[in-house]
Amino acid sequence: MNLRKKNFPPKFWLQLHNHTIDCSQVLPPKKHRNPSKIKVSNCLDFLSPHIQKFIYSGAIDKRKGEIRANKFPLSNEQYTVMNRLGVIHKYQSVFILQSEFQLEYNFIHKGYHRGVENIQFRLQKQKPIVDGKNPILILRVRFHQKAPILKQ
Repeated sequence: MNLRKKNFPPKFWLQLHNHTIDCSQVLPPKKHRNPSKIKVSNCLDFLSPHIQKFIYSGAIDKRKGEIRANKFPLSNEQYTVMNRLGVIHKYQSVFILQSEFQLEYNFIHKGYHRGVENIQFRLQKQKPIVDGKNPILILRVRFHQKAPILKQ
């Protein structure tokens, strides 16, 4: 929580309420902290379990169609790391990213071999809900579900 400093001039809040001063000119801009290096280096580790859960649930579900897709929100640090690893704004297979996540693609569920293939990643910037804010950064993931094979 960012608390305001208490060194406002006399009758500041009264003038602000009566609209005799402009709030945007009076208040100093926020100062953001730089992210720690540990957070930047481990940002992929925080995202990996969520992607693995999505792959597992997509591999074992019985919905019609074989394409599964989902989106994951990213922080600025995660977005820059993904960009450095070669993920762009078009769907593509990124082998470096797959090896960094260390994901499993084949599972045994209720006596069947189930799995996924052709996993692809894409970065996206969405327009913010409130004008003047930062865009929403998203990692989109999609893959094809393999046909289930009965375990023998």
